[in-house]
Amino acid sequence: MTRPQLNPIPLSAVTFDRGTITITMSQGQWSALHAEAYRRGHTLLELDADERPVAAYRRCDCDLCRSTLN
Repeated sequence: MTRPQLNPIPLSAVTFDRGTITITMSQGQWSALHAEAYRRGHTLLELDADERPVAAYRRCDCDLCRSTLN
């Protein structure tokens, strides 16, 4: 499964509040689970080999992006 271009968000925007879903992944990892979580608007948190966060992604719901994701 090929990883698509993802919408990056600042690491400071990642929250672990009640009701939020954050899925971790290693650098470059992509699977059907990640694709579905991203499609549903959950946060993907990319970790390096030492399990430190290096990037975060969340689907953009602006009108311009929405048409390409559905």
